[in-house]
Amino acid sequence: MKMTMRIALLWALFAVFSPPATAQDLCELEVGTAAGSIGGLQNGTVANARFYFPYGLAMDTQGNLYVADRNNHCIRRITPQGEVSTLAGGQAPGFLDGTGGAARFYFPSGITTDPDGNVYVTEYGSHRVRKVTPAGVVTTVAGGGSVSVDGGSFADGTGVFARFNSPMGIVRDAEGNLYVADVGNHRIRKVSPQGVVTTLAGLAAGYVDGPLNTARFNFPHGLGIDAAGDLYVADTYNHRIRRISLSTDGEVTTMAGNGEEAFRDSLNPLQASFRFPNQVLIDVHGNLIVADTYNNRIRLVSPTTGVTTLAGGSPEGYVEGNAADARFRNPSGLAGEPLMGLYIADESNHRIRKLSCGWPAGRVQARELRISAFPNPVRHTVQITHPAGPLTISLWDCRGQLLQQTGTAGAVQTSLDMTPYATGIYLVKVQQGEHHSTLRIVKE
Repeated sequence: MKMTMRIALLWALFAVFSPPATAQDLCELEVGTAAGSIGGLQNGTVANARFYFPYGLAMDTQGNLYVADRNNHCIRRITPQGEVSTLAGGQAPGFLDGTGGAARFYFPSGITTDPDGNVYVTEYGSHRVRKVTPAGVVTTVAGGGSVSVDGGSFADGTGVFARFNSPMGIVRDAEGNLYVADVGNHRIRKVSPQGVVTTLAGLAAGYVDGPLNTARFNFPHGLGIDAAGDLYVADTYNHRIRRISLSTDGEVTTMAGNGEEAFRDSLNPLQASFRFPNQVLIDVHGNLIVADTYNNRIRLVSPTTGVTTLAGGSPEGYVEGNAADARFRNPSGLAGEPLMGLYIADESNHRIRKLSCGWPAGRVQARELRISAFPNPVRHTVQITHPAGPLTISLWDCRGQLLQQTGTAGAVQTSLDMTPYATGIYLVKVQQGEHHSTLRIVKE
């Protein structure tokens, strides 16, 4: 099982194309708690904050994490400094535009952001799409009708004249269009920047690949979008991950899953099994990360390794530590950059969990060699301080590709020229016989 976690880490954190044995030396994947404890509504530090069935997650360009705190009927914000606050809404369910605590939501579920820091939210209970500004001003983008869980319907149209039925997943493309997983209507809807709602794909419940106007889904819950603008759908009741190729032929295809309500990893993605997957996230290398909700696992879909398990297992529970031993209870929302940390809405544990490398940014992994780097972040030359040689120092990019390697016999400091490399995250590994340590370098 732990070998499976290592192989999954190969793609999720580094998308490594070099031999797996090398990648396994770089990092251990661990699961911790980013925020939350028991169920409730409480702001403050991440250690003291409380959530109540958190569902959707999204990050803005400033590193703030937004939480659709579903059963608290509000939108929460977690700053990079670790402070949790309520951006808008409150404990009482309902529908009301307004500012901050004066606004009302009814089971907010999906959430996404734009470059200006606005947050867009789908509401399962009021069947609407809402917008929340950085100042907490809430307005309705699209949707109208009855404010009740059973009050959904279907209609294309503009703004409040459109109708949804329990919308959940939501993403935004580069042109400002919103795409919504309209769960109860078994459709994927598009909302233009002008608020015009159309049906992108889907009809009645079913499972059909093909053109947009004939494809069918079965209670699709989650959406992801890649750099090309193609959509990925967590087709929840079909137990599959689907793709809508908007950048090319406009076809709906199945990326992973055999339709069985079960658990199975497989080198062939179409032979793998999921159990009510709720969300899908696309990493910078095009791999799919799936919240396999009722399997209580985080899965990875890669063109090379097929479907593997990143973290979690059975039985459900709350366990931190090594990814192979970690336990979730109905993981749903996903957000973040996998290299720097993947955030998971652990819904029934009322917590926000974090899947990441087992050492803090810029510090040494807990191995046997003491090494450090200065300056870090770096623009040109970084000095690596290490024990006296003989030893080998190697520099790797975030894809796991070896960029440079040097040996030293007696020196305790080695210079690495970072000038030729793009802005990003790099790894330095210092090897001395059977002992080694690894640290992360940030190139500005």
